[in-house]
Amino acid sequence: MRSLVAILAVSLIAAIIALPVPLSLVGCAGGGDALPDPDDGLDGGGGDGGGGGGGGGGGAYLPGLPTQVSSLLWSGVLEVTAASPERVYAVCRHGFSAFDRTEDEGWIQGPHVDAIIGAEPRAIYDSPFVYVADGDHGFLIYSVADPDAPGLANSIRSNNLGAVDLDVRDRRVHVVDPDFGFRIVDTNDIRSLKTVGQFERRGARCIALGSGRAYLGTDDGRLVIVDTSTNRPRSLAEYVLADGARILDLAVDAAVVHAVVEGVGLISVNAAVPTLVQELSRLDLPLATRVTASSDYLYVVERGPDGDAVRVVSVATPDAPQIVSVHRGTARAVASAGSELLVAADREGMYSLDMTDPTAPLQSGGFGGLTGLAHLASRNRLAAVSTDQGVAIVDATDRRSPQFRGLVRTAGPAPRLDLADGLCAIADPGAEGEGDESLLVVPLPSDAPAAASVTPLPGLRDVAFMASTTYLALGATGVATYDLTDAAAPQLVQSLDLAGASADLIEAGRTHLLVVDTAQQRLISVTVNDDGALTEAHRLDLPAAPADIRRIGNYLLLPCGGAGLLVVDVTDDAKPALLGATSLPGQAGGAHMDSGAAYVACGDEGLRLVALDQPASPRPYVFLDTPGYASDAAIDTGVVLLSDGQALLLMQL
Repeated sequence: MRSLVAILAVSLIAAIIALPVPLSLVGCAGGGDALPDPDDGLDGGGGDGGGGGGGGGGGAYLPGLPTQVSSLLWSGVLEVTAASPERVYAVCRHGFSAFDRTEDEGWIQGPHVDAIIGAEPRAIYDSPFVYVADGDHGFLIYSVADPDAPGLANSIRSNNLGAVDLDVRDRRVHVVDPDFGFRIVDTNDIRSLKTVGQFERRGARCIALGSGRAYLGTDDGRLVIVDTSTNRPRSLAEYVLADGARILDLAVDAAVVHAVVEGVGLISVNAAVPTLVQELSRLDLPLATRVTASSDYLYVVERGPDGDAVRVVSVATPDAPQIVSVHRGTARAVASAGSELLVAADREGMYSLDMTDPTAPLQSGGFGGLTGLAHLASRNRLAAVSTDQGVAIVDATDRRSPQFRGLVRTAGPAPRLDLADGLCAIADPGAEGEGDESLLVVPLPSDAPAAASVTPLPGLRDVAFMASTTYLALGATGVATYDLTDAAAPQLVQSLDLAGASADLIEAGRTHLLVVDTAQQRLISVTVNDDGALTEAHRLDLPAAPADIRRIGNYLLLPCGGAGLLVVDVTDDAKPALLGATSLPGQAGGAHMDSGAAYVACGDEGLRLVALDQPASPRPYVFLDTPGYASDAAIDTGVVLLSDGQALLLMQL
């Protein structure tokens, strides 16, 4: 019997081991696959953004997932709440960020906590926490007791709790659930959240707290006044503001309640006596979505098909409100911080309005507004990231607190680029498309990066550095060499027509240039002779059209969008040879390599790790879901940088 049990046990274990490991097992370290010999060329260095990317073949196992240590956000700000005139907290598509006001630089991003956030979050600061209602998924509590190290303190995430709004008083959070009403959660012991009271009212939408009272707005236009002086909330009165119209937001000033009603506008009532609620005024603002009270003013956010606006309403006389000014610009939510009004502007980031004179708001600064993060290069912890607006320069010396150094604006979106010591070369696609392209040369490092020169080069597609020389892919014109010794005056050295081929992507090999013709799915090797002359050496047909190109040691990685990843042997870069290919989910757009694994950005499918211990048979083995659209990856001195839609993510290997 013991023998039979032993046999069955061994068989069961073998069967479990034989089961395929799903890619969703985030953090799998590859199960002990052996790496190739360290001299086989998987060296992790060289190529676009190599910067000493780490040894390629010396380890004993395939690497596991990198650990995210920070991110730099440029847009996707959905909600904002102020702690002081010098610090505000923003809820973003990528998580939770602090922003600090400085004398010299205005608002700059401080510490950031990554999280996947719902589409319509609400947030409120109540020291030492920021409370966030996260749409359909519950609510989050961030501790900001240490301003330099905010973190998620606790959360309630449940399909049974649809947290669409909240307010807090004395660490008691009132969380609104449309399918229930609201719950009162005691957060005095942050490690053990307790529901201490609840009030049932289906169709609840928003809440604001007064002294011993809660004001609840509903989907059918009712204002419900609730006694919350005990743990057994009870209804005191209901008042119909607009029958059948949804109340979107509430603000309370003493006994005056201001309500934003969908399709109607701003309605103000005196609720000092709950059973005798008195309507004071109505403002016709059918596009209004949010309202914030500050002293004698209300800030009303409007969102409409023709654009957004922030209206400043004087309520010094509550029964005769006056719109004193309008600021037109993207707006999701606002927060008052001293004499400034911070505006969460989603894809445009966050900007501030100087409210010293409320009748004439002045946009005084902002943060973000960069979208569509795409191509990426990093060298010695200085990164260049292309966006829809241009190229962002980031100092990642401190991987836990990357610093945005500035934006080099380009005429076209998502330019391709490369870095060398002291220079960034940018292939600007131009605003007008074909024929409007130009080469931008940017000296680095700099606290205010700017192009030293802009050289029109019709057909320019891509740039690559080899030693101190830059090589350009010029589409149908072929390839060219430019001397950038004087960044302000690039000089043409050599050019080569590729005879019927188009130079769309370019990468530097050891002694040859590696050029891709995407339309013909072809890799072309170009010899760089000792005298600098260029001659074509070899053409290799490819099974798919590459979207990007990156050489790491003796291997060339060619992400091919929906066709996956190609691996090419460039040990002899005069005659590249196709080694292997693998399919990948999503759109493979950029890749780098370290320790025998390729890190491939796969669009909506996040970051995929592909084992290259057997380069002829590359295989995906683990993945990391990311909040945005993963476009490109680079590895620089032990740090993985990932362009992820609206943020740059930094992960420690």
